[in-house]
Amino acid sequence: RARVLLNATDGNPVLRIPQAHDDVVYSAALSPDGRRIASAGADRYLRTFDATSGQQIRRFEGHTSYALSVAWKRDGQQLATAGADNTVRIWDAETGDQLRTIENFNRHATAVQWVGESDTITSASGDRLVRVHNASNGGLIRNLQGADSWLHCVSATPDLTIIAAGTAKGAVRLWNGTNGQFLKSLEDPAK
Repeated sequence: RARVLLNATDGNPVLRIPQAHDDVVYSAALSPDGRRIASAGADRYLRTFDATSGQQIRRFEGHTSYALSVAWKRDGQQLATAGADNTVRIWDAETGDQLRTIENFNRHATAVQWVGESDTITSASGDRLVRVHNASNGGLIRNLQGADSWLHCVSATPDLTIIAAGTAKGAVRLWNGTNGQFLKSLEDPAK
């Protein structure tokens, strides 16, 4: 429930926000300028806080189940969240308005990330797919297949040449995001 901002140099707490959410905090992200913190929680809310004072700036309502992941657009003007309600939602970071809901998930949308400085987002889901969407209109650009279990996290290079997603079975799957080609699976050789 509490959130703590740590000094990267020595690991000491810089800011503690008790009761930031009413339940588990699943994800937190600093804005590109470092002035705001966004968090997603089991209470279904996305919240933003001032990174200096810890004061809540805004509470974003719309998810109908846990908000599992949050990401800032590079310009700091929009946020994306992924939720256990099988959606990814795009928000105006200043007003709190929900700009769109992307609903083509068959299980929890577990992670979301903006790609570079574009309007493109990548997301991971419990339905074993990584998706690439245009956040400005919600359109699906590509599904990436080849994972054999629930996906928990996703990351992409700014040019989409590599997308990585972590699986429930302990593997990291890699794709070429520009053409959807599955590249390889990184797994513990001791297993």
